[in-house]
Amino acid sequence: MSEEIVKFEHVSFSYGRNEVLKDVDMSIKKGDFFAIIGPNGGGKTTILRLILGLERPSKGSIYTKGALKTGYVPQFSHHDRQFPLQVMDVVLQGLIAPDSFFPFYKKEQIDRTMTVMEKLGIEKRAHDRFGELSGGLKQRTLIARAIVSEPELLLLDEPVASVDSSIEKDIYEMLVELNKSMTIVMVSHDLGFVSDYVNMVGCVNRTFVSHHTHDISHSDIDAMYKSKGVMINHKCGI
Repeated sequence: MSEEIVKFEHVSFSYGRNEVLKDVDMSIKKGDFFAIIGPNGGGKTTILRLILGLERPSKGSIYTKGALKTGYVPQFSHHDRQFPLQVMDVVLQGLIAPDSFFPFYKKEQIDRTMTVMEKLGIEKRAHDRFGELSGGLKQRTLIARAIVSEPELLLLDEPVASVDSSIEKDIYEMLVELNKSMTIVMVSHDLGFVSDYVNMVGCVNRTFVSHHTHDISHSDIDAMYKSKGVMINHKCGI
């Protein structure tokens, strides 16, 4: 049985009087590729922020396995084309210690950064300006920054929201490869693709229900979205 690395027990969370999550139970196990889906404002990003410790639950408890090393790719923001950092500089940011004001990188850190960039297919862009990259290459760079420190858990918030549909499959397949060495939790609106790649789906719209992808049903999705006719193309044909 896989080791449990994150556990929510009866977790509720509110922004002021607005209750975003109610009585959430969730278990993330080592090796999971877990997709969290749901409508805007349903609480998807809040779950990631709670895992990261950026927010605290108003009720309930969150447990993590020891000092869980975590990488995070936030929602993509459209950087100015004149954003001055080169791609390699952006990836190296993932190795900066929290108390380091003027970072100095050792040779082994430079070598590790180049290895990660090669793994993600961006090594030839090392000295390009980040701001001048396509959306897909920017996203690969941000994922490289998140994994260069070799995290146990990778959290991604809408990783394909800023890329062309032709690039989505490439990014998902890259994440499947990364999942061989780390647990992944991904927020997504992409109902048509996620279940072809993940083993767990969490449906959130204030309340939360998790499923193995082979068990999820059409009625579960209807209940979360409050509308009929929402389809997910699962391997099981749902």
